[in-house]
This record gives sequence, C-alpha cells and structure tokens, in this order.
Amino acid sequence: MTTMAIRTSPSAPKRTGWAMMKDMMDIRIIRRMAKARGPFGGHLSHHYSFGAIRSDTRRIRIIMIAGLVCLGISTSGMADTDEARLATIEKRMATLERQIEKDRSTHGRAVAALRRSEQALADAARKQSELEAQQDATRRELEQINADIRRQQLRLRDNRAMLAAQLRARQAMGDDPWLKVLLSPADPAQTGRMLSYLQYLQHSQVSRIEGARTQLAELTSLHEAARKTQAVAARLVAEQREITENLRHARAERERAVKRLAGTVAGRAEALDRLRQDRARLEAVVTALPAAAQPFASSATGSSASAPEIAALFPKGPIRRLKGRLGWPVPGTVQARFGTQRQEGRMQWQGLLIGAAEGTPVRAVADGEVLFAAWMPYYGLVGIVDHGGGFLSLYGHNQSLVRRPGERVRAGDMLGRVGISGGRQTPALYFEIRQGGNPVNPERWLAATK
Repeated sequence: MTTMAIRTSPSAPKRTGWAMMKDMMDIRIIRRMAKARGPFGGHLSHHYSFGAIRSDTRRIRIIMIAGLVCLGISTSGMADTDEARLATIEKRMATLERQIEKDRSTHGRAVAALRRSEQALADAARKQSELEAQQDATRRELEQINADIRRQQLRLRDNRAMLAAQLRARQAMGDDPWLKVLLSPADPAQTGRMLSYLQYLQHSQVSRIEGARTQLAELTSLHEAARKTQAVAARLVAEQREITENLRHARAERERAVKRLAGTVAGRAEALDRLRQDRARLEAVVTALPAAAQPFASSATGSSASAPEIAALFPKGPIRRLKGRLGWPVPGTVQARFGTQRQEGRMQWQGLLIGAAEGTPVRAVADGEVLFAAWMPYYGLVGIVDHGGGFLSLYGHNQSLVRRPGERVRAGDMLGRVGISGGRQTPALYFEIRQGGNPVNPERWLAATK
C-alpha cells in the first residue's frame, strides 16, 4: 500500500495541531474504505465488516476529543472545511453500510430460493426412484405372465396331439366300435378287454377335451392380465416422463437461483468468509450429533440388506478394524484430496471430492446409524452416519437422500444419489471421515481399488 504523508512547505500556511491530527484520522478512514469496497466497487474483505467500521468511527471520535483536550483546543474552533470532510466520510460510510445490508438481504433470498429449488429437485428424484421401482415390479410380473402363457401353450399343444391320436384310433375301429366288439366271434374274455379299452378311450377323450377347454379359458385370462399389465406399464412410463420433465424444470429453477446468488456474492474474500461460516456450522453439527445419539449396536436390525454384488464390495465389522479396506461410497474420479488447497482461498479440503454421474447411488461405507439428513449451505443435501467408537462419515452435495435420522444402515446400503446441491455446477460427492470429531484422510481408510 502506498504510504501517505502530510507534507508542509514554506509557502503553505502553518497547520494547527488539531488540523494535522484530523488529516491523520481522515487518512486512516480512507485507507479503511479502500480495503472495504462495497459490492459496486469491488469486493469486501472478510476481515472487515460494518460493525468494525462503526467501531472505528467511535474510536476516531474518542481520539479526536482526547486530542482536543490535550491540545487545549475547543471543539467550537473546528473549521468548517474539517466538518464538511468528516460529514462526507460519514455519509460514504452510511451509504456503504446500506449497500452491504441490501446485498446481505439479496444473498439471503437467493440462498432461500436455492434451498427451495434443490428440495424440489430432491423430491422429484425420489418420486422418480419410486416410479422406477414400480416399473421394475410390473416388468417382472409381465415376464412371469408370459412364462405362464408359454407353459399353457405347450400343455394345450400336447393335449391336442393326444386327442388327435385318440380320434384316429376310434376312426380305425369303424363307425360303431361297441357293436363290432359285441358281434365279434372272439372269446368272452377278449371281448371284455376290448369293451374296457373302448370305455377307457371314451373317458380319456372326454377328460382331455374338458382339460383343453379349461386351459383355453386360463390362457384367455392370462392374456387379459398381460394386456392390463402392459397398460399399467405404459401409464408408468408416461408418469416417468412427466417426472423427468419436472426434474428439468426444478434444475432450471435451481440454476437461475445459483446465478442470482453468484450475482450477489462480492469477490473471493467474502466467499471465503461464507465458507468458513458454513464450515463452522458443519463442525457444530458434527460435534453435537454424537452426544445426542444412542450408542450404535452392530447387531441391530431394521435396515434393508444390500444386494450380494454390492455387499461383496463392503467388508463387515466395526469400522475401527477396517482401515484400508472400506468400500468407496461412490465409484468415480477423485477431484480434490484431503489436505489440498481449496480454490476459495487459504482453506484446505478436509475430505474427498469424488466426481460421478448425477443420480449414481451413494452408499454407506460401514454399519451405522443415520444422525443427520438435511440441507446445509454450500454442502447442499448432507447425510451423516455414526459408526460408533467416535467415528462419523459425511456425504454432501446429494441429489436426494433416501434415509432418515435414526435409521440403521449396513455397509453398502444406499443413502442417497450423487447430485449438484449446494451450488455446484458439476455432479460430485463430498465425503469425510471423522474420528473423535476430527477429520482424517479418507483414502487411508478406503480400499485401494473402487
């Protein structure tokens, strides 16, 4: 910063002690104002606020009065020009204060709009997941009906073949086989056997005809059921398209909210200050949750089991014994690592940022209990799981959350889906592991391969 000094020259009028001190005070204020430019003149340093400006103003006035007393000069001797300069500075300070208050109000409205749009996006994503599950169930039901139809068709074909064989055998015996048997010169024993055979053929023929009729009726019923199931599937597809369209509208609203938010944010320093506040809120949540939670029992029930192929990627047991073997919460590319510098300023990453396709399932890395599932500034939709023994895992920027606080989960169970909540432009998952409230490097706990 350029050093400003008060110079005197032989031709300049002699300055009084009050005037020289006043110049120094004005210089201090101008320097402060240069550092604290408002949203229309640059960015506002996160080290400076209007509370500090008001405090400095009071301090300056006290110093002025003390200086007047020490110099033996009455306040009534203040020059008109000095009063005008002080009034101008105070007016500039008041204007800047109003601008910052207005900016904060706009920022608050933008955050509220962002929260509403992302909640709408989460609701739409959850409805779409439910609809996809219903559609899968309908598809399986239709496959079962088609399999039953194929079996009935095979049985009907066999019955028709047997019936045709019986008709050919009767035709070979003539128009009236009963009369031929009775009038034949064969011995009575053979005649009795032939009559029994004819009676068996007659009953078998009638039975197979009735069976064919019954099977035809069942086949007709199955075809009708299949037709209704296909109609339900078509309706579900139409509803899914409507849900997808709602998702697009919700995303467009969220993007507009993000643009409004970006328009009210004044520079990197203020973004860093806001990020530190968000980190403090998150620290408070993570610190407070274990104290209020019930101790986790690894044998507890109540969570849905993961599919075998998913469960195979997540070893079982207490998390403290699984260092270096935990399954990854989501397959993807690590975009930011623990301890590296953040783009927002001097802060460091306290977890991993894992890029993945939007909607990819986010899974619990170990058994535990869901302690927190809600929206937070910057982190969007956040889920926190207590694994017992002082271990917590955190999952941020979700598109939607499928677990509620108090639910028990197993390693590999789905917690939510990867999204862009919290103001991100690209989908990713923010993942932390904490031990005793302190963040630890997640890559030391996760398996070497995803």
